[in-house]
Parts: sequence; structure tokens; C-alpha cells
Amino acid sequence: MAVLLHVGVMPVAAQDEADLAWRRGDIETAQRLYAEQLASDSTDERALHRMALIFGWNGQYDESVRLFDKLLAISPRNWEAAVDRARVFAWQGDTERAIGLLDEVLQQQPACVPALQARAQFQSWSGEYSAALSTYEQVGQVLPEDRSVPRERARVLSWASQLDAAMAIYDSLLQADPADREALLGLAQVLAWDDQLDSAAAIYRRILATDSNDVAALQGVGRALSWSGDLIAGEGFWRRAVAADGNNVEGLVGLASNLRWQGRDAAAFEVLQHAERLAPANREVQAEMQWLRAAVAPRTGASIVYENDSDGNRITSFTARGAWRPVRRFELGVSAYMRGLGVSGLSDLDQRAYGAQLEGLAQIEPGWSLMLGLGLSGSDVADAGSEARVSAKFTSPSRHQLVGTLSYMHEPLDASALLVQNGVVLDMVSLDLRATPTGGWRVDVSGSYARFAGSEPNDRWAGYASVSKRLSRQFTAGVSFRSFGFDKNLNDGYFDPDLYVLGEINVRWQRAFGRWYPTIELAPGLQQVGKGGDVSGAGRARIAIGFRVLPGREFELSGGYSTTGLSVFGSDVGDYKYRSVMFSTNWGF
Repeated sequence: MAVLLHVGVMPVAAQDEADLAWRRGDIETAQRLYAEQLASDSTDERALHRMALIFGWNGQYDESVRLFDKLLAISPRNWEAAVDRARVFAWQGDTERAIGLLDEVLQQQPACVPALQARAQFQSWSGEYSAALSTYEQVGQVLPEDRSVPRERARVLSWASQLDAAMAIYDSLLQADPADREALLGLAQVLAWDDQLDSAAAIYRRILATDSNDVAALQGVGRALSWSGDLIAGEGFWRRAVAADGNNVEGLVGLASNLRWQGRDAAAFEVLQHAERLAPANREVQAEMQWLRAAVAPRTGASIVYENDSDGNRITSFTARGAWRPVRRFELGVSAYMRGLGVSGLSDLDQRAYGAQLEGLAQIEPGWSLMLGLGLSGSDVADAGSEARVSAKFTSPSRHQLVGTLSYMHEPLDASALLVQNGVVLDMVSLDLRATPTGGWRVDVSGSYARFAGSEPNDRWAGYASVSKRLSRQFTAGVSFRSFGFDKNLNDGYFDPDLYVLGEINVRWQRAFGRWYPTIELAPGLQQVGKGGDVSGAGRARIAIGFRVLPGREFELSGGYSTTGLSVFGSDVGDYKYRSVMFSTNWGF
């Protein structure tokens, strides 16, 4: 909207209704009235300029460029119009052409500040941060006393991930003027990007102490709280920002993101549709709409996994799934799988297992969810017949810092040839709790009771607890402890010690490089198998590389290695090793 304000203060001959509508931000009325002016006078330069901008904001880029071309044919040295015409190409994503057009302006007017500022902005959009900083130096030579120039340089440095340098500029500006609102907002934003969320929120609150309806500060607190996991408090600040300015697109997008993170997709859609009506071509609106559509649009996915272990088990699994929402708060899903199972050197144990399941997922405001699933599984074992698959899951709202999930499942345990041969069936009830206090911390606790029915029933109790902290955007580290034990030691093909204990240190790294996102997970630890067993070293590792075409459209290739007793078909024998390779894809429509 900076462009709107800049053009809006151009000298005018009369304050007619179109100009008044423009000045008060009533773009719909201004568009209608300027169109009427052009119908009576097609050479009205102000009407041409503003109509061209309106078309650009609405994503009607060809029409916008056509009007700018007409205006520049009438007034070739209208540098503001030439700069705004370049903006239209940048809004389309063609920053290279936009910069080229600005260079043409600067050849004729080297000190044209709007052209220099726009060029620096578009250079930063395209990732040319050094060039952008150099252009801002030129702006500073023309306007040496303008405090906005170092603020813009700091913004570019922050986009270039040079956060310390950006903070140093903001600190120097605040030393000269501690009440510099723009510098305070910029510093708070950089602190948030540096994961110093409490410090960022404190600066935003400092601004709110002066003006409790400062929209940017309200948005900043909402963002910091949401990023820290306090979604309820974050939603409150986003709603305050929207109440203060219901037409502020950034506030609407932030509120929609917060609601989506809570799992309230339908509510998020309602908010974002309002933002889309206000600014259909806005990049943030489009990006958030992509994420929302990925969550609620019809989608499909598939995976193929190859597993083997030191016991000779060989498993190849293919899974396909799809989901569709007839209404936004209810989803129907279907999945099917087929497994090829074998044991090295034992061809008579080669088996096939298969199954399918239909699921229904309901969302209940404000964020409760209920899932029910029914299906069948079978195998090619003689006289095995079919076995029902039943699943149910009830989850409390993700908006709270404590989230609980109660689940039940009944299904055949067909993860290996021996399990299929022995017809093992699993019934399990589990309760999972997740706490996300502020500061990047997360605590998970779960407990379960399961009955394995094979040659005879065998009960298992299990528990798990972990504490982790997000150290930066890329790194998360923590510790975990799990234990389980069976009543009986049978030979049905599953790992059934009377006691198993595993403690691990968990480290995870993930970083996006454009559309690629590699992931590395390491979990060294100690384990004990059996009540009288010795404590020994164990570990797990996983490496993955993903590629995201668009939100909801992605591919991933991963590999895993483990020496722990977490594989259900593992053995009690020492030096157990498990390996896996998986390729998966998800595709939303």
C-alpha cells in the first residue's frame, strides 16, 4: 500500500468523489468512478495511473500494463508511472524484467529515488542481496538524512540471514531515537527470526504500551506467540489486530495461519477468503491459500518401502491412499497396502499380505477431531481368511499447549512372514499427551496396553517419555526414554521380552534449500533386553531428502538404520540390525 499512498498525494486539480474514495482506501468505489472518468476522458492521467495500479493489485497484469503504456505514451517522462509499471512485472514474479525497466529510468534520471528504492526492493526479492545493499547506498547518497534508508538496509540484511548485522543497524537507530517505531518493529522482527521470541514479544508490547491499537505490534505479538506454540494467546492478538483494521491483509493471513496450525482448517478458510477478496494477487494470501488447499483439497499419496534385518526378514510394502472432503469439517479417506514378505534361505515362508481401510475424520470447533476407520486385511496363507481392521482416535484441540489423543486399533500384525504365518492379531489402546511450553520446548508422554493374539494371548504394557527443545530453525535436540514388557515369551514372530528399556539422545536437523529439504536424525542410546539382561549401546539414524513442488505436492526419499529393539519383528539376539529404504509422494489437487 506504500505505492497507493505515494500516488495518493500527487497534486490534484479538484477533490472529486473518485479522489476521495481513493484517499479513504475505498478501492472498489474508486475503481468504478475512475472507470467512469476514463469513459468520458480516456486521457485523464490520474485516472489512468490509478486504474492501472488497481488492475495490478487485482492480478489483472495485462490490463494494468496496457493502461500504463497508454499513460506513458501521453506523458513519456512520467517517472512515477514508469516505476509503477515496473512494479507490475515484479508482482508477477518477473523481477529481472522489472529491474531492467528501472535501469532504463535511472539512465535518464540517475537520482530518481522511487526507481532506486524499487530496484533495491526487487533485487532483494530475487535474492540479490549484495546488489540491493549497493543500491540502498546510492539512495543514502541522495537522501543522507533519511532514516528509512538504514532501516531498509537492515531489512535486506535480515533477509540475507545476516541477523547480527541487521540488529546492529537497528540498535544504532534506537540509540539516536529510542522511540523510533519503525526501528523497534524491525528489531523485533529480526529477533523473532533469530528465534528470540520472548525478546521480540517484549519489544512489540513496548510499542503497545504507547498505542494499544498499533496493528503492526499486535500482529508481531500474535506471530511471536504462535511461533512459540502458544496458539490460543497468539490467536487473541491476531484477532485484536483484525478488529483494529479489518482490511489489513497481513493480519488476516496471520490469523488464518494460526487457525490452520490449530487444525481448524474450515475456520481458517473463512478468514482467508476475506483476505483473498481484498487482495487476490497478494503473495502471502496465495501462499497461505496453497497450504490450506493442500490440507483440505482432494489428495492422493503412495509409498514403497524395502526393509530387511539381521534375522533375514525381507519386506517390501506398497501403500496407496487418498482423501476427499465433501464438506470442510469432514474428510473421507481410503488406503490400501500390499506386502511381499520373506525370510532369507526359507522360500516356503514367502508370503503376501494385503488390506484396505476406509476412514472418516470430523473436525469439531474449536479444534477437536474424531477419526473412525474400518477395513479388512488378508494374506495368501492357506485357510487364513480375512481379519477386520478397526481404528478410532479422539484428539483434543491443538490450540492448547497440552494436547491429548486417545486411540484404539485392532488389526492383523502382518509386518513379517512369520507374523503372517502365525496369524498374530493386535488390539491396542493408547493415550498420548503432548505439551508445548514456550521457548521451543516440547514434552511427550504416552502409555499403552496391547494384546497380541497368536498361538495364545500375550499382554504388553508400554510407556514413553521425551523432552526436546528447538535450538534453532534447523536443529532440535532432546532425550527420550521408553520401556515395554510382555507377560509371556512366545515364538510367534514378534519381539516379546519380559522387559525392554531404551534411553536415547535425539538430534534432528532439517533445512530448506529452495524446494529441497534434507533431514538428518540421529539417536544414540543405551538399551537393556530382559530383566536380567546387560545394558548395551544402541542407536538409530535416518537420512531423508525431500522435494516440494508446491504445498501438498512433494516427494521424499529416505533411508534408516537401527540397532535398537524397536522393530516389532526383531529378535532377542544381540547385534540385531534393521535397515530400510522408502520413497513416498503426496499430491494434492
